[in-house]
Amino acid sequence: MMPMSNVPTDHERRRDQRVEVRMRGRFSSMREWRSICQIDNVSRHGVQLKTETNLDEGAAIWLRLPGMEPRPGRVVWSDTSGAGCQFDDPLDQTELDRLVAQRDSRTPLD
Repeated sequence: MMPMSNVPTDHERRRDQRVEVRMRGRFSSMREWRSICQIDNVSRHGVQLKTETNLDEGAAIWLRLPGMEPRPGRVVWSDTSGAGCQFDDPLDQTELDRLVAQRDSRTPLD
């Protein structure tokens, strides 16, 4: 058993730094954009979102973020406060920069 001092924290296990964005998004398990969510933070590999819709851990979903094409991913954790979703293919740095630049604007979701 690994000593507690050597166990990585959640923060140490993350691949990329998360950026707080607080913007609207949409998601669907069937590419029908009926479920609206609030994106709380984003990284190259995924998002944390708040939603009133129950999401099952491991479920495949499509995420639609402001100014971007729909992106496939999966739910990696879910609880009563929201969910963490991982993109199937990470954002490139340009896509992440563009998304972060919109965080204080009211960019429509189309």
